Amino acid sequence: MTVGAAGPRLRALRRASVGHTGRNGMKKAVVVFAAPVAVALILGLAVYAVPATGSSSSLATRVSRLETAQKRLAAANAKLAAANTKLAKRIADLEGFASCNDLAGGVSMPGDPTTGSGFEYTPDNKVTVELHRALEPTASGATPDLYVQLVDAKCVSGGKRGLGRLSHR
Repeated sequence: MTVGAAGPRLRALRRASVGHTGRNGMKKAVVVFAAPVAVALILGLAVYAVPATGSSSSLATRVSRLETAQKRLAAANAKLAAANTKLAKRIADLEGFASCNDLAGGVSMPGDPTTGSGFEYTPDNKVTVELHRALEPTASGATPDLYVQLVDAKCVSGGKRGLGRLSHR
């Protein structure tokens, strides 16, 4: 044996001491790592593919619940669509009503029955005569006592049926 030359046994010992196991060792490492991963993958796919029977998480139960929820949502959507249609019609009626009632006129209330002035009112053909205040248009330049709503005549005679249905709620 010469100095500096290592024999095959010594080389194998050195490789083993620094972690080199050769090609066979590498194959063993791949098999040791890949085998559990493959088993876990196969088991995971099997658990995912086969639904649990008789439990709330089964595929058939989940599908049934989703279909029921979808039917409820469709019914609610239909109700909302009908309510939206009614609301749109009511808004159109209100806008039409408001466009007929956008004017106001000043009115004066002359007379004071306590001081003996005013308009005569008789409910029984002048057997009883009472003094009352009345409404009359305010003269130009005078301050009105109150304002009354003026309704456009074309809205009244035009057959706007929506006017009878509209009321404060």
